[in-house]
Amino acid sequence: MAACLALALLATPASATLSYPSPQTLSDAGQDSERSQVAIDGSDRATIIWSRLARIQSVRLAADGTPEAVQTLSGGGAFAPRVVVDGSDRATIIWGRGDGSNYRIQSVRLAADGTPEAVQTLSEAGQDSRGPEVAIDGSGRATIVWWRFDGANDRIQSVRLAADGTPGPVQTLSEAGQDAISPRVAIDGSGRATIAWQRSDGTNSRVQSVRLASDGTPGPVQTLSGAGQDAGDPQVAIDGSDRARVVWVRSDGANYRIQSVRLAADGTPGPVLTLSAAGQHAVTSQVAIDGSDRATIVWWRGPRIQSVRLAADGTPGPVQTLSEAGQYAAFPEVAIDGSDRATITWYRSDGTNSRIQAVRLAADGTPGPVQTLSDAGQSALFPEVAIDGSDRPTITSYRSDGTNNRIQSVRAEITNPETTITSGPFGPTKNASPSFAFTDEAAGTTFECSLDSEPFSPCSSPKSYSKLPEGRHSFEVRASDSDGTDPTPAERGFTVDTKLEGSATAKSTQKQQGKKIKVKVRVKAGEKLTAKATGKIKVGRKSYKLKPQIKSLGSGQSKGLKLKPKKSKDAKRIIKDLKQGKAAKAKLTLKLTDRAGNGKSKQLPVKLRR
Repeated sequence: MAACLALALLATPASATLSYPSPQTLSDAGQDSERSQVAIDGSDRATIIWSRLARIQSVRLAADGTPEAVQTLSGGGAFAPRVVVDGSDRATIIWGRGDGSNYRIQSVRLAADGTPEAVQTLSEAGQDSRGPEVAIDGSGRATIVWWRFDGANDRIQSVRLAADGTPGPVQTLSEAGQDAISPRVAIDGSGRATIAWQRSDGTNSRVQSVRLASDGTPGPVQTLSGAGQDAGDPQVAIDGSDRARVVWVRSDGANYRIQSVRLAADGTPGPVLTLSAAGQHAVTSQVAIDGSDRATIVWWRGPRIQSVRLAADGTPGPVQTLSEAGQYAAFPEVAIDGSDRATITWYRSDGTNSRIQAVRLAADGTPGPVQTLSDAGQSALFPEVAIDGSDRPTITSYRSDGTNNRIQSVRAEITNPETTITSGPFGPTKNASPSFAFTDEAAGTTFECSLDSEPFSPCSSPKSYSKLPEGRHSFEVRASDSDGTDPTPAERGFTVDTKLEGSATAKSTQKQQGKKIKVKVRVKAGEKLTAKATGKIKVGRKSYKLKPQIKSLGSGQSKGLKLKPKKSKDAKRIIKDLKQGKAAKAKLTLKLTDRAGNGKSKQLPVKLRR
């Protein structure tokens, strides 16, 4: 009922951020391909399926996104494919297909290397079976559900495939006497399947559920939605505590509203929540649950895409409108990554054609920017999304090539934040209270800092430290955004050195023979340092500058510096004046500077001989 209602409404007038490359076309030209599905295995390979020429096809994308060969899995007359992948990287694919008299449910399993096994027909002959759905447990057992006509009414049925693919007996789950359609299934960590569907109570459609034990035994059927108004189009997801979240659409007498209930681990239903606002139709809800047991529920309402997140205790947060105003947006899908971030995708008109769009909600629920994924020029419709172990969403849809609908896919690329230290000490420093400034080009970046390999903690630029002890230190900083954390933090090693170690002595010599005069300085270094000697000699009333001398010394080294008059003729004059007995004195300055910037100046006494 609700699925048909959603189609009727569609025809009625009413921010390591991810980047997405150009989509790639997977299906062949020449015939329409429609209704893709996607699932991702533990090796980050995406299995994508669709219907083309009324036959089910599939392709697997490698972890780097490279497509393998397209495979045709079914005979003609097949429709409504679904796919799941187990922990051994085997894909189970189901669909409906006519046998010449009735529609039957079929399945095939692809081995981890992509090789298809034999097709199996699961539903019984004699009456039509439709609407297959599938979920898989941690032991590789697939539970498949559908609805089948019993000669008077549609009934919900299920079958479980063993880990080796062998089907068990078909079970009829819904009661006779009224139509039951649109089943959905999810499996908890204990291997128990929760199945929800819509069934008439004779006046209105109601949402019902049943739980199958880990051995496949069904428990009692429960009616979840209230009486008095139609409810349908159920969706179901399971949290880490084995609690099932069931979501559906129900009329309030004027408009369709989104409702939800949580079934406890023992199957007991909690209170029904109405999530969407009154005043406009809200339909085609979807639900996914993160690692913190928080459910993200999305729908389309009048005609925008909206979402709400339910806390782990079931309390709903505020409703957020995700799609932009001005053009029609519809048919949202949602998946959640390993960092509790939800990727939501839908299609929206650009005024001429429908385009695929997506947004990611951060772990705190904050939406990033809306991104348009499909190209302009032809309409693209019905996106599906799955997320791999590297937190990269793969989104599939079909888009016209101008003649036929083709299956396309796009996988997000993650650019991790790149942290840069823009200022702060590097190497030796005399500053025992250093400050570091840093940046990242992306908006919405936060930072974590670490000193001397301590655990990273939140920080902001500039980050200052005080009274660090003498010796070696290291500073690290990493940026984080909604896409992740910089895997290679920016780092600076530095050494706090507030004391200079070194000494010097000075004396003068006079050589008559060569008519030279030199002033010698002796420096002994306790560490790596630079010595610079400057000075002048005054004889009588005349003053003569000495040529500066600079030398680098290693730790423990001793070197001499020889200062000569800047001008060679000055040496002759100095020697001449000294011989004439004129008063003479020298003023000499030695400055020692280490690599940390510590400096020490010393006035050295120099005795000039006559």
